[in-house]
Amino acid sequence: MLVRIISSTNPGIEKYIGEKRRYFKAYGCACLEKLDEPGWGISTSRILEETEEGNIIKIKTKNSEYILEKVEGE
Repeated sequence: MLVRIISSTNPGIEKYIGEKRRYFKAYGCACLEKLDEPGWGISTSRILEETEEGNIIKIKTKNSEYILEKVEGE
Protein backbone atom coordinates (compact mmCIF):
# COMPACT_ATOMS: atom_id res chain seq x y z
CA MET A 1 0.00 0.00 0.00
CA LEU A 2 1.19 3.54 -0.66
CA VAL A 3 1.56 5.86 2.32
CA ARG A 4 2.92 9.30 3.10
CA ILE A 5 5.12 9.69 6.18
CA ILE A 6 3.39 12.27 8.40
CA SER A 7 5.59 12.16 11.51
CA SER A 8 7.92 10.04 13.61
CA THR A 9 9.62 10.25 16.98
CA ASN A 10 12.73 8.79 15.31
CA PRO A 11 15.02 11.78 14.58
CA GLY A 12 16.62 9.90 11.66
CA ILE A 13 13.28 9.92 9.81
CA GLU A 14 12.74 13.71 9.91
CA LYS A 15 14.26 14.24 6.47
CA TYR A 16 11.78 11.76 4.95
CA ILE A 17 8.59 13.35 6.34
CA GLY A 18 6.19 14.07 3.48
CA GLU A 19 7.63 11.36 1.20
CA LYS A 20 5.45 8.69 -0.35
CA ARG A 21 6.62 5.15 0.34
CA ARG A 22 5.41 1.59 -0.23
CA TYR A 23 4.36 0.19 3.17
CA PHE A 24 4.41 -3.48 4.11
CA LYS A 25 5.27 -5.66 7.10
CA ALA A 26 8.08 -8.22 7.23
CA TYR A 27 9.23 -10.29 10.21
CA GLY A 28 7.08 -8.23 12.58
CA CYS A 29 8.62 -4.92 11.46
CA ALA A 30 7.24 -2.09 9.34
CA CYS A 31 9.00 -1.45 6.03
CA LEU A 32 8.77 1.83 4.11
CA GLU A 33 10.29 1.12 0.71
CA LYS A 34 11.38 3.91 -1.64
CA LEU A 35 9.23 4.06 -4.77
CA ASP A 36 12.13 4.81 -7.12
CA GLU A 37 14.53 2.27 -5.55
CA PRO A 38 12.78 -1.03 -4.78
CA GLY A 39 14.49 -2.93 -1.98
CA TRP A 40 15.74 0.26 -0.29
CA GLY A 41 14.06 2.20 2.48
CA ILE A 42 13.26 2.29 6.17
CA SER A 43 12.82 -0.78 8.35
CA THR A 44 11.58 -0.24 11.91
CA SER A 45 12.18 -2.23 15.04
CA ARG A 46 9.51 -4.79 15.98
CA ILE A 47 5.92 -3.46 15.89
CA LEU A 48 4.35 -3.42 19.35
CA GLU A 49 1.04 -1.82 18.36
CA GLU A 50 -0.60 -0.71 15.12
CA THR A 51 -3.90 1.14 14.82
CA GLU A 52 -5.82 2.48 11.83
CA GLU A 53 -8.26 5.38 12.04
CA GLY A 54 -9.68 6.21 8.62
CA ASN A 55 -6.69 6.80 6.36
CA ILE A 56 -4.19 7.28 9.24
CA ILE A 57 -1.96 4.42 10.43
CA LYS A 58 -0.25 4.78 13.82
CA ILE A 59 2.62 2.41 14.57
CA LYS A 60 4.38 2.01 17.91
CA THR A 61 7.66 0.09 17.92
CA LYS A 62 10.18 -0.66 20.63
CA ASN A 63 12.15 2.49 19.78
CA SER A 64 9.80 4.94 17.99
CA GLU A 65 6.33 5.91 16.89
CA TYR A 66 5.27 6.59 13.30
CA ILE A 67 2.20 8.20 11.78
CA LEU A 68 1.45 7.36 8.15
CA GLU A 69 -1.31 8.51 5.80
CA LYS A 70 -2.72 6.12 3.21
CA VAL A 71 -2.45 7.53 -0.30
CA GLU A 72 -5.49 6.62 -2.39
CA GLY A 73 -5.54 6.05 -6.13
CA GLU A 74 -1.79 6.12 -6.73
